[in-house]
Amino acid sequence: SEWLENISELKREVMESDPRSFLRWSVIRGTMYVSHSKYLIEELSYLKSNEQWDTKWKTALEESFIGHPVPYAFYPKSSGNAIHQTYHIARYEDHSRHSICENDLIVEFGGGYGCISKILHKLGFDGRYIIFDLKPFSLLQRFYLKCHGIPILTVDNFESSRNGILLLDDINDLENIICACEAKERMFIATWSFSESPVSIRNKVSPLLDKFTSYLIAYQEKFNDIDNVDYFKEWVNDKSIVHWKDYEIPHLRGSHYLFGSKK
Repeated sequence: SEWLENISELKREVMESDPRSFLRWSVIRGTMYVSHSKYLIEELSYLKSNEQWDTKWKTALEESFIGHPVPYAFYPKSSGNAIHQTYHIARYEDHSRHSICENDLIVEFGGGYGCISKILHKLGFDGRYIIFDLKPFSLLQRFYLKCHGIPILTVDNFESSRNGILLLDDINDLENIICACEAKERMFIATWSFSESPVSIRNKVSPLLDKFTSYLIAYQEKFNDIDNVDYFKEWVNDKSIVHWKDYEIPHLRGSHYLFGSKK
């Protein structure tokens, strides 16, 4: 019900507001855009102290003008949300000691407006990328990613393409493409999105992820009446061939990272 309200608000903004400034819309800032939260100071400090700051993360944080993002006060070259999303990537890579860009296929469940996928392409990802989301947000992602010059694929040309992004809102299309795809190194990304979905949807998507080789998941302990701690404990038990690491995010009380990689 909450996301149905968000969809209605997004449609209203599309009809009445300037899309060139969509990152200033209230529905975007309230659901998928971090601007000046206190914890960003800690996340930026983590990135700056990382051994790859000069060679990697500094470049990843450089913000574009697309969407009219709000500059981050303590690092105006970037935005709070770019810092936040890059932090997730850096934490996973520091844990796994592998670059996400080495994957052949990335499936992101709930991609926001496309920020993580844009950052990964900026870092050099050159494989195929799928974002599975609600239809209105898929259209928003199309607008944002095309403005950055990233190729947008279709269901028909996905298998024959070497790189690009496919934006899906149909679970049947997602199942068919994942089952047919021959990619060896596959990654699943879901930052709070999977844990905000009805269990019925999760149960449809989860079996499709058994052949994946790495996972970057962030989740809140409770969402509405769902106990996500118990849910993900059972979820990882069903995927025992994966080495899992679950830990609380210290500066985001009530949220966890769940990182996974094949043993």
